[in-house]
Amino acid sequence: MAMIALLLALVVFLPHSAQAETEQQNLKLYGNCAVFTLVDVFTDERTPGVSCSKVALSTSALIFIQSIEGTLSVILKAAPQFHLDSTIPVLIRVDKGQLIQRQARWGMETDSAYIFDPDLATRLLHDLARGQKVHIKVGSESATIPLTGSRRAIDDFRQRAGLDHQRSLTIPQKSDF
Repeated sequence: MAMIALLLALVVFLPHSAQAETEQQNLKLYGNCAVFTLVDVFTDERTPGVSCSKVALSTSALIFIQSIEGTLSVILKAAPQFHLDSTIPVLIRVDKGQLIQRQARWGMETDSAYIFDPDLATRLLHDLARGQKVHIKVGSESATIPLTGSRRAIDDFRQRAGLDHQRSLTIPQKSDF
């Protein structure tokens, strides 16, 4: 049942972070986390991504980290929402760790919050791999996502994206975008 919910999350809730002309390849499921590579059908550009999701009748949520041309970004979804503003407040906390507060770009067409901060994404990869659950709040909607399989999924993602495990884990206080 959990595998069906994760596949549903990938199909229904995964933001269209790349152009619509992409194919998903090499999908691997690890608990409620998944790793895959999006491939542009025209340029063959590869975009590896890792996501952890929760799909339920009352709440649905997703945290997605992708590597586009070596730059990491974070995408968050928490229940369907509508906002006219171009930015939206987000909160992220892994287990009982540091609370992360940001203003994120709001993608109205994808119903997602985008944070283009490689240092934050690197820290989240570190924390998500070691955590039990992540709490997110996107606008007025919040959710808790269990992190079953996150360590293996993030190790797979790091390998696909060619990321150094020793990269800095400091998080700047404000996100520039």
